Amino acid sequence: MGVLGRLDSNKQVDLVIQAAAPLLRPGVTLLIVGDGNKRARLEDPARRREVADRVVFAGERNDVGAMLSAMDLLVAASRQETFGLSVVEALANGLPVLYTTSPALDGLNVRRARWVPGTVAGIRDAMATEVNVGRRDRAPEPAVKSEYNIQTVVPRIDDLYEQLAAQCSRRRTIARPAGVFGLRDRRPDGLPSAINGSKNVMAVTDWHGPIRDGRLDQRDPWHGHQNPPCPR
Repeated sequence: MGVLGRLDSNKQVDLVIQAAAPLLRPGVTLLIVGDGNKRARLEDPARRREVADRVVFAGERNDVGAMLSAMDLLVAASRQETFGLSVVEALANGLPVLYTTSPALDGLNVRRARWVPGTVAGIRDAMATEVNVGRRDRAPEPAVKSEYNIQTVVPRIDDLYEQLAAQCSRRRTIARPAGVFGLRDRRPDGLPSAINGSKNVMAVTDWHGPIRDGRLDQRDPWHGHQNPPCPR
């Protein structure tokens, strides 16, 4: 069994250690991959429950694929997640997963991932079931492979950047009075603004305000109403 992620209070690795402790025995080990400010506090419970020899702290690793391949089950007990990357990676690796929250799986029909309550008892019951079932054949989750493969994700990212660039362009057109920023204006660093189309929108996002004689015009009332930066 394994955990992958930062060792902080949000990941609730302490719950996993408490849940796993009665199940650990020869042939059943808990592998914890990651590092963080809670590591020392997590090592203590393992010693107190006399399972320190069955709980392996691997630290921060760059070979995530190899670490997942060393597991037969991933347990993700986070209090909250914005996406849940470790869950997706584990399912793509062919692992069964127990998770408390993973927005990445919302709306997906996954067979190898199971939601569990964020309690010691709830996690332990689910882990015990998996231990009793034994080692499964590894098979990547089809829904995850379809939803998050590189051919699917890259066009989404491209579309997002294009939308953001368009929003920035519209915001500059609407928010500024005519004539405060033209092709002949210069930025405070002396570089030409060189706006000649959407390809250059991202290149000038570090400046927000009218220019006069190569400097921000402190007298212009628009200086106090600058737009927030657009992403670049």
